[in-house]
Amino acid sequence: MRSQEEKIGPVWVLKLTHPLDRDHVEEIENWVEEKLQLGERFLLLNCARSLYFDSVGLDAMLAMTRAATGRCARFALAQLSSDCATALRVTRLERAIEHYVTVEDALKHMRGRAA
Repeated sequence: MRSQEEKIGPVWVLKLTHPLDRDHVEEIENWVEEKLQLGERFLLLNCARSLYFDSVGLDAMLAMTRAATGRCARFALAQLSSDCATALRVTRLERAIEHYVTVEDALKHMRGRAA
């Protein structure tokens, strides 16, 4: 099942319907690459329904962050579960992967950068 996407101002938001794991990461990577090829600059994953990451998901998020940065774009996460936030902290990726408590916080921050 494809996750739901919507554009809010300059920000494309993908609302995940599954965990960020080896079984689902390809869909997300393809979405990010498609948007970056179209020249989109602000990409956000709404992780409210994604309860965990596995190591493949973490690696992919870091790669997507780097891909976006390399194209003068931003990639971020919002609404992380406590397990996902802990995974970022334990792996020391919390500074490498942009993330926000709420989608609204992310939109506000990203819109501010678009201005």
